[in-house]
Amino acid sequence: MTVHTRRKPNVILTLVLPVVVLIGSVGMGADIVSLSLRPLWNLNIQFPTILSVIHWVVPALAVVIWLLLWRRFPYLSALFVVLSCVLMLQGVIWYADSRLDRVPTTRFLTTMEQQHLSFPIFQQGDSEGEAIFIEKSPARLQQLTEELRRLNVLRSAPPNHPATQPKAPG
Repeated sequence: MTVHTRRKPNVILTLVLPVVVLIGSVGMGADIVSLSLRPLWNLNIQFPTILSVIHWVVPALAVVIWLLLWRRFPYLSALFVVLSCVLMLQGVIWYADSRLDRVPTTRFLTTMEQQHLSFPIFQQGDSEGEAIFIEKSPARLQQLTEELRRLNVLRSAPPNHPATQPKAPG
């Protein structure tokens, strides 16, 4: 007579990994969320308030679901924690990028140079270099691009970026 015993789930995958991901998503999430939303805040672009605290809300909900499902579905609950935390951070980045145009520059504009623009800008540097952020608008993007070309501070952008497209005649 054989007795079938239930295999124990891998402790590293079902317990340690979700805890590490949860702690990391709260810690790193705060930085990622604030860096992604800072241009929106400074340009007074409206966005859902939940995005400001999403790095706390999603991991808290993931913990509750993980604890409820851990005994019955250990691998599935661990996978849920990892995916929800990663997608939450990516969602904030995608949302912020959809509301902004980013134009790469070789340097930041001075206050005097900014006065030639009729709209607010936000300047921020990252691993790719300096960039100017504006609210998504083709007219504003064209005006900013022309001004940056005039000042000779427009950094070459990827080929499909609107800043590198030739001006339409007329």
